[in-house]
Amino acid sequence: MDKVVQRLFSILLFSWHLAFATTATAADCTPQFARIFSVQGEIEVKRAGASNWHSVNRNDTFCPGDSIRVGEHSRAAIVMANETLLRLDQNSAIKFTQFETELPSILEFIKGIGHFISRVPRSLKIETATMDAAVEGTEFVVAVSAGETSVTVFEGTVLT
Repeated sequence: MDKVVQRLFSILLFSWHLAFATTATAADCTPQFARIFSVQGEIEVKRAGASNWHSVNRNDTFCPGDSIRVGEHSRAAIVMANETLLRLDQNSAIKFTQFETELPSILEFIKGIGHFISRVPRSLKIETATMDAAVEGTEFVVAVSAGETSVTVFEGTVLT
């Protein structure tokens, strides 16, 4: 099973790098924080400094300060510039807070469920209303609801 996950992750990373090289971006920042790899249903973005939500299309990119929300019966897959794969379930909301090349990037997880696969130690910090998590190169799920956050680790280490 581990080899299947590694192969899938490698394919996703290759596709992400290929898409960055050949596709115009919707975000206007350098470097981009993330790119949406899969859009199923209603996915919207509110750009940093904007007040309106807009539909997201496959291969759109995101900058620090951008927020994403996933509608009812919808899902999204996002590949971050730090090589983390994030799958968002329906009714989820996140904000890309800070992108760093030398320090962990910061993602604010507002609500919902997110499945993370990260093989790069100390590349991502996740902030919620009730808990913070630091990724140590692993596969895990974060679930955020009113006043409660849970982290389920499948492989590796997550510091909370």
